[in-house]
Amino acid sequence: MRQEEFLFLIEEIGVSLRLSQNAIALIIEYYQLLTNSESNRFKSEIVIGACIFLVSKTREENKKIRDIINMCFVVTRLYRHANQLKAAEKERLKQQALMQMQQNQGSDIDTMEDQQDSQQNETEYIKLNFLYEMERSSIEESFAPTFTLEIYSQIKNEILQCEQHLLRLINYNLLTKKMSFTEIVLNYLHIFQFEKNVSQYILNLSNDTQYVDLQSFSEIEMAKSCIYLALDLIKYQQIQDLHIEEKFYDFQWWKEFMLISKERLLEFSEIMLQYYNQINS
Repeated sequence: MRQEEFLFLIEEIGVSLRLSQNAIALIIEYYQLLTNSESNRFKSEIVIGACIFLVSKTREENKKIRDIINMCFVVTRLYRHANQLKAAEKERLKQQALMQMQQNQGSDIDTMEDQQDSQQNETEYIKLNFLYEMERSSIEESFAPTFTLEIYSQIKNEILQCEQHLLRLINYNLLTKKMSFTEIVLNYLHIFQFEKNVSQYILNLSNDTQYVDLQSFSEIEMAKSCIYLALDLIKYQQIQDLHIEEKFYDFQWWKEFMLISKERLLEFSEIMLQYYNQINS
């Protein structure tokens, strides 16, 4: 699987384990820290398990390592199954469309195939919700792992070894690296004292930046832009019972107090809205 797909999997596993959005954001941050490290020698599935196990302890949302291993296995299999179903459906629709075009406009077949091929390289993630039409427990049971004790012990030991490696890496980073993106967002939320639902909305949006190419933005610019876009969306959607001060919608206030231009805020907003349109289409 591609790197982006593992990030989506982490979110699915975190939600399935009933972890908070703060915990999921930290898991994604640790996952990227470890997978981007030259010293990493663990498979992505093991890294995910280790990150979840460590964060669940540090955030006091304790989960048994057996439950983490089982959920990682179940969600990964569900994801692959969902993509197989989606791929089969896309192939069926493609063949149906080709047959129809053969009957009507044979000359347009090559053009259609080129368009289909150009879309294959796009990052696509199939949400698992449509598989949950039946009871979730029966779905998870049908995809449940059948590990032998030996295999389970091996996976457990690899996760514990990976956790130790991650702890060493985090300790090194604490001595050498500046504040992380998630910490910057949380600091701003603490300063502005938004209502709980507003803060959660902003955190959810900041988590989504993991799936978008925003290399032209600094982490501080991203944090500020996340807050602006989230508040703008709240205003646009007219969500009731959420009270936002008018200054947060004033570009002049952002420029003078937050030291970020209107152009950067709108550029960030455009990129994120394109991402949301893509996954919702």
